[in-house]
Amino acid sequence: MDNTDYFLIIGTIIVIVALAIVLYRWRYPRMKHGEILPADVMKAKYHLTADRYKPPHLDTQKVPEHLRDLLPLAAKWGIDDDIIRDDFQQKASEEEKLELQKSLNGRRQAINEWLDSFGSGIMSQEAAAFMYMMLGLDEMDINVT
Repeated sequence: MDNTDYFLIIGTIIVIVALAIVLYRWRYPRMKHGEILPADVMKAKYHLTADRYKPPHLDTQKVPEHLRDLLPLAAKWGIDDDIIRDDFQQKASEEEKLELQKSLNGRRQAINEWLDSFGSGIMSQEAAAFMYMMLGLDEMDINVT
């Protein structure tokens, strides 16, 4: 192989990678900062669906010990994007919602006290997941004490 062959191979690889990036960005365009559209338009345009949601890794050490058992639920239900959270809630089965209700029943006050402890300070990712999980309860009209 001479230098021309290497340049041809490298050029081909660069073109393939560039095409892959273009196709990805075409399929999953980036949101523009400050863009305001109806939720259904945003959902379709940016593919904001539960299927694309990847639960965050939450650090158990950043959650009070008496609430750590709820971390898997907070990761699953504590979705910060309103559109994805709504899609997730609509696709969730009644059994999943009942499991959430049973797991959180009797825990609302303890969760709220922990969340209130942040005051106007910066909330951890773990606390935010709990906050959005609790918001989801209200959105789904699920009552827990």
